Amino acid sequence: MGDSIDNVRQYAQQADAPGITFLLDSDRQVMQAYRVLARPYLVALDPQGRIRWTRIGRADTSEIVQVLETLAQFQ
Repeated sequence: MGDSIDNVRQYAQQADAPGITFLLDSDRQVMQAYRVLARPYLVALDPQGRIRWTRIGRADTSEIVQVLETLAQFQ
């Protein structure tokens, strides 16, 4: 279940979004730590590791960049 490393690499290359980190959680430790129940699950964290934005399901790059730019204004 889930994406392979090759699929994640391909998606990251297609997204062409510098500064965005992609996490492949093959052992589900992060899913358990953040109590994620569905995948894909997008999360934006602040520098202190607090959740600032989430989305269940895929989002296009422009939406993610807009969210991150908005969050950066409050740092």
